[in-house]
Amino acid sequence: MEIVLDEWIVHFIADPAKQKETGHLLTSVFRKCDRFVTVAGSPLAQKLYEMCKGYRRFDSAGRALAKMFIMRFLDNSEKLHRIPTDVAAVPEDLTSEVKEDDRYLVRAALATRDKLILTTDGPLKEALDGKHGIRVRLVDEFVEEYNP
Repeated sequence: MEIVLDEWIVHFIADPAKQKETGHLLTSVFRKCDRFVTVAGSPLAQKLYEMCKGYRRFDSAGRALAKMFIMRFLDNSEKLHRIPTDVAAVPEDLTSEVKEDDRYLVRAALATRDKLILTTDGPLKEALDGKHGIRVRLVDEFVEEYNP
């Protein structure tokens, strides 16, 4: 399964209240034949870059989780697929429904076979879920389905 991520992952790695759940998810994705997808130069790519530079400010659990994400995903092309920014066009009917900052998620989803976006953004889910084959799952509901 290919899972398109947005910026929540960086916030969850840094948030002590979310680290345990995030660690379980990352471990599960790593162990399965699944991988994360992001777009080069996207807001997520920028946040990941900033996390790599500044994760030492996180608490000890956050630092360990950031290191795990870097080693198992960022440094592993089999587990993190970076796609070019121009990989797929955003369908015209979605341009008015999706904020410009989130359109990279649409492009990424349309470039994958699973067309799955994992987010914490409820309005994004409302705007996209089911359109053009795109599935949008909120993190909490996905974690329950993915790690029963």
